[in-house]
Amino acid sequence: MRDCYGNEFLPWVVITEKTFERPSKCDDELATWEIVKKLTSNYRVWNDVADYIEQCFDLMTEQLRTAKEQG
Repeated sequence: MRDCYGNEFLPWVVITEKTFERPSKCDDELATWEIVKKLTSNYRVWNDVADYIEQCFDLMTEQLRTAKEQG
């Protein structure tokens, strides 16, 4: 994570495997938004993070699966 800070990257949310399973069970945008609200206190990024999860969930799932297979 420190390498990311060097590139001026600021992590808004760190999602654990356990937390990652929750949005997969949600089929409602409001439910995803409620989960994101609990992940960060920075209310300015809630919409951005919820949109990212909704739009990129399949990519995130694939990367998690690949990471599990490698290690």
